[in-house]
Amino acid sequence: MMFSMKKTVLVSSGAVLALTLAACGSGSAETSAPQTSVATSSAAAGSQATASASPSPTTIEGPAETGALIAAIEQGLVARPGGTVVQVDEEDETQDSFDLAVVVDGVKHEFTLFADGSVADERTSEDAEDVARAAAAQVLAADAVRTAAEGRGGQVATDLDIDDQNGALMWEVDFEDARGNDLGSVKVDALTGEVVPVG
Repeated sequence: MMFSMKKTVLVSSGAVLALTLAACGSGSAETSAPQTSVATSSAAAGSQATASASPSPTTIEGPAETGALIAAIEQGLVARPGGTVVQVDEEDETQDSFDLAVVVDGVKHEFTLFADGSVADERTSEDAEDVARAAAAQVLAADAVRTAAEGRGGQVATDLDIDDQNGALMWEVDFEDARGNDLGSVKVDALTGEVVPVG
């Protein structure tokens, strides 16, 4: 008898709970599972909005665009085989050519390089400082660009230079946004290949 009464109370409690959930509409019944899907949908919508928006200068996912700068380095080495690139500057006015400096056999060659690989306005010098820097660098120009570009998605690597800074040999890679606005530079140690912290 006692067992039968407990069973009735439990069944009645279950029925009351079911009616309460039904009376509240589908809110409580759907609260547990759909909340996850709503959050997921919101996150997905947010990521889609981010993906479709133009990249901002502060975007840090993925590497910066380096294709044109690295192509200029490679073409410069084809134009002056056996050399070491020590400087590359994108032409601001035309943006279809680069000014390069390549050290070959102790001589610095400076020239303008066009997209088709042709060279113009070449001059040579025995710039002792750049010749020494080229000989001392353990990290090649293209590798320095790739390292500097990490974590700078939405930006474009435009210029490269090797220099002595506070007694250390550094590659300095400049970046711009898609509109050509200056976004500063990243320094890469020319001996170790490590990014040098700012400050």
